[in-house]
Amino acid sequence: MITTITENKVNNFTVRIRQDVVEKSSFGVYYLRASNMFGEKTVIVKLIKQRKPDLPRNIEVTCKVTGAIVQWISSFNGGSTQNFTVITLSGHDGTNLYNGLNDKGENEIHVTYVSNLQPSVTYWFSVSAKNSYGSSSSKVISCTTVKETASSLTAVVAGSVGGALVLVTIILILLFFVHRRYTCIFKIALEKRNIDIKVDPNKETSNYTTIREQQEHTERNMYDELAPNENASQYEDILKKDNHGKNEKLYEKLQNSVDDVEEGKAIKMIPLKSKESSDDKSVTQN
Repeated sequence: MITTITENKVNNFTVRIRQDVVEKSSFGVYYLRASNMFGEKTVIVKLIKQRKPDLPRNIEVTCKVTGAIVQWISSFNGGSTQNFTVITLSGHDGTNLYNGLNDKGENEIHVTYVSNLQPSVTYWFSVSAKNSYGSSSSKVISCTTVKETASSLTAVVAGSVGGALVLVTIILILLFFVHRRYTCIFKIALEKRNIDIKVDPNKETSNYTTIREQQEHTERNMYDELAPNENASQYEDILKKDNHGKNEKLYEKLQNSVDDVEEGKAIKMIPLKSKESSDDKSVTQN
């Protein structure tokens, strides 16, 4: 036999006794005595063989319209972890319903709710405790569900309608936010695309104006350079043409004067003017 003592806190200890070889005579009542300089304490321990759980006790059932509340007190688990199952047998069609619940410890109150029952139907309830060594079932208790009334129907309908409205409201809200989100995403993408393809009109106008002004300026410079020369050339051509005409007339007059001299006519003075000189020239005529 191996004994270990673990101190949890001041004046609180856990004692573990382990014996690998167990005989029938090993089971029974043991007295555990602890002592120190201040005194001693004796604890009585009953050593039993592991087995199936003890029966759940103090079963109580309260029936509703479509359900029932089942309550009981747990017993010794037989030395192994136990779980509970509430078995419901319908007196209308013989169907069984099972509701599982974990053990909270010995002598603890356990409560569960059995749903999906029919109104005005008698049911039989029992609680089963089970561990690795077997199971034990409590006594069977009968209970009849409450008859359905107009008020209960109204409550059920109102609850169903209210639940449906809440569900529809949630769906509409989700759809609204989803639609708004995708609308914002589409709008942002469209604005971004417009920004990417947008052309600055001021910049293009400025460039176009600058090129046009340069072209006009170049043409104006070329005109300014060519116009004076062209005007001068045209003026010189006209002046030469006029002088050429005057010279021809002057030559004719001189020729006539020579003819007149030969014929003995009176001599007259004719002034001559040309482009090359501003001095007057005279020709005598007889």
